[in-house]
Amino acid sequence: MSDSETVTFETISGAKEFALPLLSKLVGKKVVITDIRFGGGYYGAYAIVTLDDKKEYRTSSKVLIDQLKMMIEHVTNGKNVSAKLQKKEEYYTFV
Repeated sequence: MSDSETVTFETISGAKEFALPLLSKLVGKKVVITDIRFGGGYYGAYAIVTLDDKKEYRTSSKVLIDQLKMMIEHVTNGKNVSAKLQKKEEYYTFV
C-alpha cells in the first residue's frame, strides 16, 4: 500500500478538530470572527470559529453555538463579526 492510499485515523474520526483550543480561553478578549463551521459528534453539537488572525477555536457551549448561528448569515455574506467573550455565572456568552 502506498502513502497515497493511506489516511490517518485523525482524518477519518475528525479528532483533529477536537485538538483545537477551546474558545473559552479567550474570555475577556475582543475577537473578530471570519468563519464559522458547525458539526455534530458522539457528544453533541460543536462549532469551529476562525478569527482574523487565522487561528481556529472550538466550542460545544449551547449558548455560544446559538449566538454563532445568529452570526453565520453575516459571515457567509463576507462580513466579519466583532464580539467580546464573557463568562456569566455558569456559561459563556458574546457581548
